[in-house]
Order: sequence, then structure tokens, then C-alpha cells
Amino acid sequence: HIPIFNEGLNAFDPSQIYGTTFSPTRPAGDFNIVQQYESTAVSNYNGITASYNQRVTYGFTVQASYTWSHTLDEVSNAGGEPYNGFTSQQYQYNPGCLRCQYGNADYDIRSSFNASVVWQTPFKFSNKWANGAFGGWTLSQNFFARSGLPYNIVNAFDVISGYGPSFPVASINTFAQSSCTNGLSQCVPFQDPSGSPVNPVYNIPALTGQPLGFNAVTNQRRNQYRGPGFFDSDFSINKNFKLTERLAFGFGANFYNIFNHPNFTNPDNFLGDSTFGQITTTTAPPTGPYGSFFTGLPSGRIVQFQGKLVF
Repeated sequence: HIPIFNEGLNAFDPSQIYGTTFSPTRPAGDFNIVQQYESTAVSNYNGITASYNQRVTYGFTVQASYTWSHTLDEVSNAGGEPYNGFTSQQYQYNPGCLRCQYGNADYDIRSSFNASVVWQTPFKFSNKWANGAFGGWTLSQNFFARSGLPYNIVNAFDVISGYGPSFPVASINTFAQSSCTNGLSQCVPFQDPSGSPVNPVYNIPALTGQPLGFNAVTNQRRNQYRGPGFFDSDFSINKNFKLTERLAFGFGANFYNIFNHPNFTNPDNFLGDSTFGQITTTTAPPTGPYGSFFTGLPSGRIVQFQGKLVF
């Protein structure tokens, strides 16, 4: 069991935007935000992994694996820091029902592929200069590919008083996924920074600032929408040049994100923002010259040259 917390026990709705779901007055007048903590949340994981391994054959070593999985829970990361930035909700969608939001975990990745290839070139030359220049190189490359991370749509129009998260998860009574046919005033497509549309597209009947018929606690399932997938590949090449019997000079280069492939974060999920449904930022790669998952790594290609003495 993992902790689950509920910040809406003392929430109220003076305008009755949500009908009778919330009281029109604060249930406990002496308190503002009342919280409930329980160590009762559950999680569930099912998956299958296929792998392939080839040991050194003509200098080649190959490792590859593919995983299909489904992870469900009621709160991710034990209710601590958000796993997936601002798209992770760590509170109860329905303050009156602790079990109503069991669904896709914040880190539910349905498909994941990882592979690495290492080639130690077997070339030998009779000429020592040719052999020194072209023989004995080691080339390696890795690949990371996965499906997108899940998220929910939040209603930024309405505020529930006494509710810690400020904005509730939106009800989707009045809009659904569809193709965008009526222009940006009524259709808000996902867009990457270059302006290219990215599916899915949300058809909003009226994006004018008033509640869009949100008259009940959300009917969204936990994390029912998906952001863009992720792909990254790094390549390295290196060789040790013998200087003396005990000393060698190592030279090489590392190409991080060698294909210069952009990877985007989830779209703005706050219904009411001017950028709602648009993807405005890229996500950092998992590897770089400063180490894995280093904060602030640029998302584009990075080339690093290295030299070292080996003795």
C-alpha cells in the first residue's frame, strides 16, 4: 500500500457550479483546507518483455528488448513530487470517493524499446600506419523509444473554495476528441513549437471563459489522454593509439541525440489557458556529456570529443 491524500474534505461551491456535489457553504467553518491521508492506495502492473542478445560475432555485440506493459494506481510516486511535471495530479479527483480515480499511473508507458550495438572492427592491415589509422576502432550506438506519458485535462475556469489544488480535473461532458474543422476559435489542436499539428485534437464547443457545462465532479478516468512518444539515439567511436609499450593515447567522439530528433513534453492541459492543447517545450534526453538525466541538458544534438592517456 502507498499513501493517498484527499485535499477536498472541506471544499465548498458557493455558486453551485457543480450542482449538489459540493456544499454551498464551508462544511467546517473553523477550518480552511482539511486534508485526509490514508495508507491505502494500491497499484497494479502487468507486462511482457521480449529480449534478444547476440554475443561477439565478427566483432558485433547486440542487445535489444521490447516491453509492453500497463501500470495502474490511484496516486503515483507515493504522493510525493510529480512524476510528469504539471500534468501529474496528486490529489483526489472526487473528494467524496477515494477509489474513483484508479487508472493509468503517471508513468504508465505501454511500449518501450531499448537496444545497444557494439562493433569492434576486426580489420587488420600489414602496413603499420594503415593498421594504426583504420584498425582497432570501437563503434557503439544505443536506441531508446517509448510511447507517450498520460495526463488529464484540468478545468482552469472554475475554482472550488477550500480545495487545495485550486483547479479541479475537468468534466468532459461538453467536448470530445474529433478532427479540427471549425478553426482555432472552436477547435484547439495539439501543436509543437514549429506549428505542426499533433493528434489528438479537442473540439471545444465554446472556449469563452465561462464553465463549459461542468456541473459535476469530473467523469474523466485517471490519465486517460496521451502525450507524444519519445525517441533518442547516441553514437560513440573511439580507439587507443599505442605510443609506447605501456602508454597509449585514447581518442574518440560521442554523439548525443545523433539524429537531432526533437522530443516534446505533454501539451498544456489547463482548459482556459491561451495555450491549451499546445506543446510549447521539448524534453531533455536521458543521456548527455554531463551524465544521465542531468538537469538542463539541451534537447538537440551534442558532439563531444575526448582524448586521454591510457597506461
